[in-house]
Amino acid sequence: MNELGERIKKLRKEQKLTLAQLAGTKLTKGMLSLIENGKAQPSMESLHYIAQQLGVDVSELLQDRHIEEARAILLQVEERYQKLVNVYELSTHEDRIEILQLIEPLVQKLQGTHYEEIRLLDIYLVLKRLEDPSFPLTQIYEVIQQYEAIHAYSRVVSSYSYLCWTAFAEQDYERALAYLEESYERVLPKLFLLDNLTKLDLFYHLTVLYTAVGNIVGSERFLNEALTIAKEKKIYYRIDDFYRLIVCQSISEQNQVKAKRYLDKLLLHAQFTEDELAIANALAIELEYLNHIEKNYTAVKEKVARYLALEKQDNYDVTQFLKSEAAFAHWALSEFDEALALLQTIEFPAYLNHPIDLSVLYVMYSVRGLCNLEKGEIELAKQDILYAVDGVKDFPQTHSTRFIQEAYEKLTP
Repeated sequence: MNELGERIKKLRKEQKLTLAQLAGTKLTKGMLSLIENGKAQPSMESLHYIAQQLGVDVSELLQDRHIEEARAILLQVEERYQKLVNVYELSTHEDRIEILQLIEPLVQKLQGTHYEEIRLLDIYLVLKRLEDPSFPLTQIYEVIQQYEAIHAYSRVVSSYSYLCWTAFAEQDYERALAYLEESYERVLPKLFLLDNLTKLDLFYHLTVLYTAVGNIVGSERFLNEALTIAKEKKIYYRIDDFYRLIVCQSISEQNQVKAKRYLDKLLLHAQFTEDELAIANALAIELEYLNHIEKNYTAVKEKVARYLALEKQDNYDVTQFLKSEAAFAHWALSEFDEALALLQTIEFPAYLNHPIDLSVLYVMYSVRGLCNLEKGEIELAKQDILYAVDGVKDFPQTHSTRFIQEAYEKLTP
């Protein structure tokens, strides 16, 4: 760190300080001389003391070489980090270790006064937590304060979002929402400085979490905020996500007019994008509408059969939801054997955490229970329906939870 020593010496001489004066009471003159001549490296504590004696920020002592090094490392890290499909769920141990090994030599030097330093620490903390679930999250708040100090408000939001989804993954919806509400309150005075995509992300996540806790007023508030931005700015980012939420809420409220209106918008948007996943997701919502609003069970079976014939393996997770709606339709048409056979093929993804998604899973247990009830398999029916009832006992009331309750009432007339 000879450049560091030279910088300290230069600042000392500019201020006409002797070695003894700069060393003060916490360093010896000899040690300071060694540091200035590159023959010793100061500890972070000593470096802070020297900076204080010189009346400068530590970053000013480290800035040239340190920031250049941090910038070079960040370029490598970001390239790898962005290539991960979903860093929170689908990255591998090897992916994470590779990035951590790039950052770790710099960790003790990161002062948090430049964007490059803060971003490296941000990524480091996220990956450490993924590697070790017991790794504390407290430092994320330091990162948030550092981002705020350099006016990187979009990163403030993304850090809060990370905290939110750690709680969401534990199905602690109230705590997850509290993180997002704190984020919103923190950036509200600077909301005009946030780019519109960050606003839409924040409003979407708030909508999702308010829905998870059954706060329809809060959910509709941020849905409307997002749709206003989309309309005024002609930005269609996440518009399909918002349409899906509106349709789901409308189905739960049995509001056929509103559900149909936004389902049509969702289907048109999916066709416009020509994105297979968007089309599959829109189809899943359409099937839910047909099952629970129009009661057109035959149409559900036909649409799912056509989709499955295409063998779209890339949309495996969505396919499970499509098959669940087909199983529901078979049950509704008293085709119990067909429903049971289809239910045996369904494998819901392990990452489901939202009450709406989990309710679909528990509805399938109820459907299986009801099929077995019709076939006289009383114990099997009890096992599935009671499991579903217990699974949704803390969820907000929706058409799915109502169906599960009705299944329980059939079990216990």
